[in-house]
Parts: sequence; C-alpha cells; structure tokens
Amino acid sequence: MHINNIELVLLSLTVLLICGIIYLYIKLQRITNTLKTLTKGVKKGNLEKVLREYLKKLDKNTEDIVSTRNDLQNSINQSKCHLQKIGFKRFNPFHETGGNQSFILILLDKDNNGFIITSLHQREATRIYSKFIEKGESKNKLSEEEKELLNSTIKKLK
Repeated sequence: MHINNIELVLLSLTVLLICGIIYLYIKLQRITNTLKTLTKGVKKGNLEKVLREYLKKLDKNTEDIVSTRNDLQNSINQSKCHLQKIGFKRFNPFHETGGNQSFILILLDKDNNGFIITSLHQREATRIYSKFIEKGESKNKLSEEEKELLNSTIKKLK
C-alpha cells in the first residue's frame, strides 16, 4: 500500500482536526461545568433575573454598610461628651478632725470638660463646693489637692 503526498497531507489535517476538536470539547466541558456551578438552582432563562436580584442585594448591602459607618461615627462623636474620666480622693484638710472625711470628686469628658465637687468636713458643719472645668482648666482657684487630682484625672484615657 502506497500513500501519496496528498493523502498524507489529508491524513495529517484529519489528525490535527480531531486533536483540535478534542481540545475544544475539553474546554467546552470546563466552561459548561463553571456555568452550571454559577447557575446552580436557576431555572432556564432566569439567569438575568437572578443577577439583577444579586445586584439589588449588593446595592442594599452597600447602603447598609454606609449607614452603619455613619451611625458608628455618630456614636463615637457622642461618646466624647460622656463623662469618661473620674477622679476621687479622700483627705483631711483640718488637723483638729479625725479621719479622711473630706473628699474631692472630679468628673470629666474626653475633652477634659466637667466639674469638681469638693466636700470639706468639720466638726460643726460640712461645706460642699463645685467648680466647672473647661479643657482641663478652672476659672476658680483650686486647692493643692484639687490641682493634684485634676492633673492625674486628665492623664487618664489619653
């Protein structure tokens, strides 16, 4: 049996075509499997509808994230106004009385705004004073105990 050049060329082309068809068939199967995975549970002709619903959900989730981020920032801003720093000290300002029955209470927010309450206890009476604090400073004169406690309270939560 003798094969001439034309038959050899045709045979080579046939083998190449068969190899090409097998290659394309494998590629098509992979694409089909991927598409089946992506469209699992989708009825015929509903893929566009499903994709639109997913896009709507994505838009809604994005809106929710933005809203949550804004709510969180509002909460953070509001929390700065809440009392966050507390200082308390008992002491004895008068030597004639026993015990540390006098006290200083300091309540400040994040920006060091708030007030001082000082109670001075004597045998005959107890006096209570209050002083406003703005940005860590008082317009009223502070006692040494009040200054010490104010400075240590300001250093909290820096």
